[in-house]
Amino acid sequence: MRMNHRKVWASIIVVAMLGIAFVGLATETQNNNTEYFDGSPFDTPTTEKTRGPGVERVVLLERFTNYGCPPCAPASESEEMFTDDYHGKVAVVKYHCPGPQPLDPMYITNDAPQLGRINYYGISTIPHIVVDGVDRTTGQFAIIKWNTLYRMYGARAAIMSPFSISINAELGATMGTVFVNVTAEDAVPGGILKVRTVLWFSSVDYPSAPGNSGESHFENVFMDFIPNSSGNTLTISQGQTVNFVETFTIPTEIRSNIPDGGDDPAILVDRSQLGITAFVQDDGSSEVHQAGMFSFGDVAVEATDIMLTSSTPNEGDIVGVSVRVTNYGEDTEGVYVRGYIDQLGGKPIGPHIPTGALTKGQKKLVGLGAWDTAGQPGDHKLYVMADSTFDMTENDEFNNVATKDISVTSVIDVGIDQTYPFSSMMLYPMSNYSVGGFVKNFGQNAIGNFDVGIELYQVGPPDVSTQVQFDDFEGSVTVSWSQRGPRNSWEFGSPTVGPGAYSGVNVWATELSGTYPSVAHDWLMTPIFNLPSASSGITLSFYHYYEFDTRTPSFTYYYDCGNLWLTIDEGITWIHLDHFIDANGAYTLETYDITQYAGQSIRVAFELASDRYASANLGWFIDDFEISAMLPTETFVWNTTTQLSSILSSGESELMTWKHKIITGGTHKLYMWTPLGGDMNPTNDMLSVTFDIDPTKWRNMIGPGSTLMSSPLALTETDIGNIVAPVSSTITQVRTYSTILDEWSAYMPYKPVNSLATVDHKMGMWVTTDTDTYVDFTGTIPGVNVDIALEEGWNLVGYPSMTDRTVADALMGIAYDRIEGYDPAGPYNLRQMTDTDWITSGQAYWILVSTPGQTWSVGA
Repeated sequence: MRMNHRKVWASIIVVAMLGIAFVGLATETQNNNTEYFDGSPFDTPTTEKTRGPGVERVVLLERFTNYGCPPCAPASESEEMFTDDYHGKVAVVKYHCPGPQPLDPMYITNDAPQLGRINYYGISTIPHIVVDGVDRTTGQFAIIKWNTLYRMYGARAAIMSPFSISINAELGATMGTVFVNVTAEDAVPGGILKVRTVLWFSSVDYPSAPGNSGESHFENVFMDFIPNSSGNTLTISQGQTVNFVETFTIPTEIRSNIPDGGDDPAILVDRSQLGITAFVQDDGSSEVHQAGMFSFGDVAVEATDIMLTSSTPNEGDIVGVSVRVTNYGEDTEGVYVRGYIDQLGGKPIGPHIPTGALTKGQKKLVGLGAWDTAGQPGDHKLYVMADSTFDMTENDEFNNVATKDISVTSVIDVGIDQTYPFSSMMLYPMSNYSVGGFVKNFGQNAIGNFDVGIELYQVGPPDVSTQVQFDDFEGSVTVSWSQRGPRNSWEFGSPTVGPGAYSGVNVWATELSGTYPSVAHDWLMTPIFNLPSASSGITLSFYHYYEFDTRTPSFTYYYDCGNLWLTIDEGITWIHLDHFIDANGAYTLETYDITQYAGQSIRVAFELASDRYASANLGWFIDDFEISAMLPTETFVWNTTTQLSSILSSGESELMTWKHKIITGGTHKLYMWTPLGGDMNPTNDMLSVTFDIDPTKWRNMIGPGSTLMSSPLALTETDIGNIVAPVSSTITQVRTYSTILDEWSAYMPYKPVNSLATVDHKMGMWVTTDTDTYVDFTGTIPGVNVDIALEEGWNLVGYPSMTDRTVADALMGIAYDRIEGYDPAGPYNLRQMTDTDWITSGQAYWILVSTPGQTWSVGA
């Protein structure tokens, strides 16, 4: 498009009359805050999504710049690195302004719509960026920095969008057609809704800098609105899709900035560099509700094109992975393709595979390698990325990642599915418990008669720092540590330059034999670590040596750095722990308190971020990575013989329990395990649960019918109504018998007046219910012997002790004729006991004596 430059100057004068002096457009000077480039290694910043209806938001970044604005150059660097980091998560439009240096060729190529957008937002200083129409860089943030964008993007990305947008386009000889489809996935917000569509060039390159900013390379350069800057009115209801089809003239050049009358060397641009951004905007509030991007230079992978040699593999199978790659672009080009398991950039299936040159429309099947599923049963997600960073050009990064869900069936896999009856960190009374849990056949084949064991420990306060994870890198490198990034700069081994290793000979470093590369956002990622449930003292530490470039133009601005990240949700969000700039001169120890993530699974990432300028420095060296924690002490309390399971079919569970009386308060930990040989998934062979015991409570579990019981605690709550109040709807009656009075006393919750009002720990009680329930007693463990008077005849007595004894031991010295205890299978729920039977806490007994005036002294 050619333009009369007198028209350009006229536009400047008109706008100046409106109060925005674009001839001398202001540029922000650097504030006193030193900044640096940093970048998140994955797709989402540290912002929790506002979940609910709607779809993930693609955030629109509209940047205002000028070819003669010196601060715009580092701002461009930051913005381009940020959009590279968040490809697919942001859409970009870049408008050029008429000042401070006039005749910006990317402005005068099509000035009117860009000037209209400047007026729309009231832009008066540059560099300037508007995020989703409602947030912008102003004041001290006008020097656009990576972490400024990170904060602004995160605030918007956290809000789900009510709309989804799909974009497609076709190019003819001189005309193009764009198709924009908007679907209302949720309730449609009010306002003046418009759909705006922008045409841009992905890259414009000059032989030398055309303006005072020093830039010769410009990205995402605005060309025009389609059909115009006013956009199309969007009238839509929830569940509807509205389609917009518009045509446009295909631009071929960027205007020169030489006035009429001189040479006019326009910059020619390739049509394959064309791209489209479309967005839904409320003209009342200027808020952008959703955005999307499309590029004609486009090699893509699609979810439907991922192929597996087995879609339902059994554990241990080798699964071959292939992908069909398609060139949807105009030009012949190629990319590298790589597959990952469970996380983009996580465990790779194999190396990067080149597609070779693909002509327009050509499809090619690429083998990515074989995935060994041994030890990896369960549901997984397979990621395939078409990576353009190996000196290739992949303009559209919205469709270069595809995913496929895959489930691996375990053939032989038994494990512990759930503990019983305890849940994590819950408070329970003392009791005669049936403890254990559910064993489950997670595998495909029926299996049984395998051992199951159990152990109980008492947990004390944290004692000493314990090493939870440690890697000095002196073993062979494994797939558990992985790297990702455009330059693949992280290397494992013995460095031949720099400081060497901190200990041993091996490190992870950004190049073992030279300086680190330019244009890098390369990430070294740890395996996933399961942190203990410690309440304090969990630390992450490592030794490192680093030296990064520092450039100092008219203001201090750090270009290269290292960043430390942590994720607790396998990369959905990332938490920025630290950054490192300049150089530290020698190996130093870094330590971070990560106690707040106790009990969670974490992954740590080390990121190298560098600009496009070559470095003469060595980069980053990592050694002796460690996670430690102040772990509680675990003191052994009890175990017993293992039990054999039943034969379990696939998916079947079985509850297995052991009897054990827990009589100490405080924190306990129960372990249950099944050490089956040949189990292909040992990760579920053991399960533990940590719980607390209240030393002032005792619980008797009872079932339907009448149960004989007592309290082993010296009661502090003796009112029977208060004792059974929590379960009064399940209790029919409580009865006790007085030998002296030869009469029964009873309490019935539904009666207003009862003969039994209080109880104590010397009494035996019959409790009647028609369902499974319990009775809790509150008191203290007797510290001395408790004396119980035995009268002539039948005595219904309790057993106020936490020590179980045989009848012979418990009644030693007592002249008794007969003792009967509770037995739900016996007549009257009783049976006669022998000398070898056990008298236990919580039970009550009938004792028949002929000699009156005896005292039974029950030991503590």
